[in-house]
Amino acid sequence: MASLTIPSNYEIKDKEGKELIRLKAAFSGQKGWIYDEFGNKLQNIINSRGNDAVFYQLLKQLYDCKPTYIYDTVSRGTEEITMPYLCIIGTATPSCLKPIVTKNGGVFDDGMFPRISFIVPPKGSYKTQLAPNEKYIVPDQITQTLIKWHYRLGIPECRIVNTQEQEELLKQALGSGKKKHNHNLPLYDIQKGNLPQQEVKMPDDVFKALEAYNTEIIRIANDSANNLDDRFKSAYNRLPEKALRIAALLASLDNNEQMDMRHWGRGQQIAEQLRRDYHELIAQLYGNESPSSYGAIEDLIVKYLARKQPGVYVKPRELFENVRPLKEIGTPEIRKMCNELVDADPKNYLREGTGKDVAFALKAGAKK
Repeated sequence: MASLTIPSNYEIKDKEGKELIRLKAAFSGQKGWIYDEFGNKLQNIINSRGNDAVFYQLLKQLYDCKPTYIYDTVSRGTEEITMPYLCIIGTATPSCLKPIVTKNGGVFDDGMFPRISFIVPPKGSYKTQLAPNEKYIVPDQITQTLIKWHYRLGIPECRIVNTQEQEELLKQALGSGKKKHNHNLPLYDIQKGNLPQQEVKMPDDVFKALEAYNTEIIRIANDSANNLDDRFKSAYNRLPEKALRIAALLASLDNNEQMDMRHWGRGQQIAEQLRRDYHELIAQLYGNESPSSYGAIEDLIVKYLARKQPGVYVKPRELFENVRPLKEIGTPEIRKMCNELVDADPKNYLREGTGKDVAFALKAGAKK
């Protein structure tokens, strides 16, 4: 990420080939990585004592979006990466993750898993529908929008200089006896400017919504009645930040860096889905241990509400009577969890009445 080695045949590349290399050099500190079977890679970096062990620390540090990352190397001395960024999309099975997780400590306590956004289908679910028997084409509306966004965000200035030619020009300008040829220089030198930055503006109403969500998520995580241990608390604490990052991306793509409640609402909705998926992950990793019961019970409530028409209210007593697993926790606890569901995600859920007469429903257009 700190630098890019320019191929020795750079000079004979065509114009398009040279430009591709130049752009890779311009964005050498910002990488996207699609990694199939990423669970195996996690096993290697967690159990390793070599370069992979350093990579484990790097993954956590890059998540925090520091402006620079500095490290020492044996051959090149100190390296500095400006505006480092690494986005990984990986796949893994629960069975592949089990060898690296323990109930207390490890990838949970050190913040590794809480930094990852897991998408976890429910256990036992599957799809039988095949992809259409036709050529897959990404619509121009999507590709052109992303291309325009890319150029609007800005591309750093970047030049690839042939060091031998540069030295020869200096020799001609200063005279043959003024400068000796340096044989230790690499063939090419990359001269790169700063990565352009675009500021996303967050209005007061979005900030207040962020505060409210942050307060409610922390309260749920630390409520002893929910029986959430440290595996959950560390992940819950990062949900508001993840929601805000998603909202900022949407605001930049959709509205020229002007964030509004639409972007925040979508960010919070995705964060809540990530919260449910995290509970599903723990349930699949640890079987039927009690800490996963909160997420499982919440899922039962959401699925029952989703079977109703939007705006059709359901009282906790109805949930108690019609969802067999909920009979074990009782109506008061169901009422409490429904209230928490609305408090955490008011964009998708409705509440009317108070006390024992309170009832709940899905909003029209809510993601089921």
